[in-house]
Amino acid sequence: MSETKSRFPIVGFQEALDTTTALTKTSNGLELREVQHVPIHDLKMNPLSKEFFDEVPVGDLERLANDIRERGILVPLIAKLENKILLAGHNRLAMALEIGLTHVPVQYCVTPLDEKAERAFIVKDNLLRRQLTDSEKIKLYRILYENFDERLALRKPGKPNVNIVHDTGIMPLTAAEIARDTGQEVATVQRQLQRGDARNRASQKAAALESVERTPQQVVARQSEYHKLMKAYTKEIMQRTENYIDVLDNTARHRVAEGLRKLADTIENIRELDR
Repeated sequence: MSETKSRFPIVGFQEALDTTTALTKTSNGLELREVQHVPIHDLKMNPLSKEFFDEVPVGDLERLANDIRERGILVPLIAKLENKILLAGHNRLAMALEIGLTHVPVQYCVTPLDEKAERAFIVKDNLLRRQLTDSEKIKLYRILYENFDERLALRKPGKPNVNIVHDTGIMPLTAAEIARDTGQEVATVQRQLQRGDARNRASQKAAALESVERTPQQVVARQSEYHKLMKAYTKEIMQRTENYIDVLDNTARHRVAEGLRKLADTIENIRELDR
């Protein structure tokens, strides 16, 4: 990608002074400083992003780079104030570096974050920003909620949560709670969980069948059957190869004989001319 000059001005003394006195504002429960444009190499990628999310397809990244090249970064990145590690905007930062921007818009988070809160923010921010499959979203829910599968399995329509907690000591996880925490519609989360349940049942059934199939006796029988099939298949391939060679030999013999006849005719014609 060709180098592009930054669309953002270098922060001067007055602008730097303004950022130190700017009021903070709240976004997703965090207090953020006002937007400022900072040197791009001041910022650091957050390793959690690579851990949680698959790489974005190259085509999507190229479209993002072209959009940044044409319009700049419209949505500011979010980073921790104390160490400049990103909380949001990893792909935007990567593409800004790729096309040669020198400064990018950033809002620094001034709210102290422990590891759990940091992980939760990154997950929630990307749940709505990225185009994720149901399986990918459920994978993120497992990061967001401890004992996700166990808590989810405790859902019992018509039975109050307080009774479930009394019986098990664990608070069940509901679609309503996930929807509230992630900013989605309850019905949307319910569909995700239903499809996830169906996949889990299919996986468990397949695993059960696989475990039954792999008893020692069945493994021996299966290997024996496999060797018989391979032996028959090899024999058939060898027979076909031999037939093919015979065809080639016959064709070659025919062509050699035809060539010899033509050569003999040519020699005879030359002799006739010499007479």
